Amino acid sequence: MFSSIAPSMQIVFDVPFDSYREALKDTFWKTMDYINANYEKDGGFAFWFEHDMLPTAPKWVDLLEDEWRRHPGVFVMGVFFPKKYFTKTKKFVPEHINGGACYLKYISELVPMKYRDVSDRGAFDVILFKYAKLTKLYHISKAFKFSHMYSLLSNIENSKNIILHGYRQDKNSFIDKAIDLMESPESRMGEKIFLSCMQKKNKICCDLMTKTGLLTNCPVHEKNTVFANCKNNILWYLMRAYYFLLRKKTPSVV
Repeated sequence: MFSSIAPSMQIVFDVPFDSYREALKDTFWKTMDYINANYEKDGGFAFWFEHDMLPTAPKWVDLLEDEWRRHPGVFVMGVFFPKKYFTKTKKFVPEHINGGACYLKYISELVPMKYRDVSDRGAFDVILFKYAKLTKLYHISKAFKFSHMYSLLSNIENSKNIILHGYRQDKNSFIDKAIDLMESPESRMGEKIFLSCMQKKNKICCDLMTKTGLLTNCPVHEKNTVFANCKNNILWYLMRAYYFLLRKKTPSVV
């Protein structure tokens, strides 16, 4: 598919890990090492294109490059994900720039090995953001958008969105529907009618959505407002304290 757009090549790495997270980290850094060794260090970026992402603007590469060039010196540019507690899965997700992002082509030379540790329990983007935050060499972009099946149409029609990320969606269904909506005016009209007929309570964005009374909440797809950020911060610290006390009460096993 990509060869129809521009010259492309396939690179195969030996990844000696059973864990998906470890394998992904190893693959990411081997790819960045390859780019660092084989491409010109001209200040440009390599885009880590995840399989649940797709561009929605005709000149998306040019648009990303224009934004990248306006922020010289950074080594990562992407969508910011604030620290959150996922009540459905009972997981703490630290703040980070989502892994599907633009990276300086010689990022391998800049990042110390301690932030590339494959054995670290964190995801590669979470670990990398620790160094990005320390150095302040990152840029938060509004060109990237977390999307879902029921927000696809509005996200596609919003010209500010350049890259949509179908996080926690059925990957093939998300991509297929997005392409259909972008290519067919009839599909867009049909989608508008469909969405207007649906009740709000049936528009479940993903399996992380929770419902309390009449209120629904999703840690991924909710709007980034001051209220939402305050609520997430309060929940984060409350649950951290709760689990800390829970561990204190649990007798240690010798």
